[in-house]
Amino acid sequence: IVVAGNFWVGNQPQGYVVLLNWAGARLWEQAAQPGDEITSVAAATAQYKNRVFVGGSIRTSENPVRTDGAVWVYTADDESVFVSPPDILAAPFTPDEQPDAFNTRSEWVRAIVIQPSTGNALAVGEREYKADPDNIYSRAFTVQVHPLAGVMGMPWTSWAPSFLHDSVRSIAVCGDDVVAGGWTRDEVPGAKPQPIMFWIEAD
Repeated sequence: IVVAGNFWVGNQPQGYVVLLNWAGARLWEQAAQPGDEITSVAAATAQYKNRVFVGGSIRTSENPVRTDGAVWVYTADDESVFVSPPDILAAPFTPDEQPDAFNTRSEWVRAIVIQPSTGNALAVGEREYKADPDNIYSRAFTVQVHPLAGVMGMPWTSWAPSFLHDSVRSIAVCGDDVVAGGWTRDEVPGAKPQPIMFWIEAD
């Protein structure tokens, strides 16, 4: 059983992860760095069963608060826990996107799950996406992370199939497929978020 949460230290979040056995006894625990916020965890399987994927964000600015998305891999042995440097998710995700030279746009990993077909982690979240020089929208994104090799390929960003803003906040395995849930809304003032689902393919 993997449990994660956050302390509040001064004016910053500080993540915390603990692994419990089925009786509830603590096997190991690890506190993150101040400013690292944890939103999700997923335990790896098979040959990587000593690893835990941890999703969240790191702060890049305090005033205003800005973040980059992050995925850490915690590796445990009998005596200690090693935390690898995070895979950072920051704009631009692809070469054709609008640049973010001063890292003024934020990204957040919201949920993470293990893909049954690959054993990789699939992280989903939300980003401030600059569609053109004048407009920034909230957009859902997904990214695959290998237990050893880090981010695989390029993250995918939603093309806004319903409205111009959307986000993914949860993800689950459904048979051989992966389904994610979140919200979408129009850009007009006062528009309310509406539920949305994404079916996510392994590739």
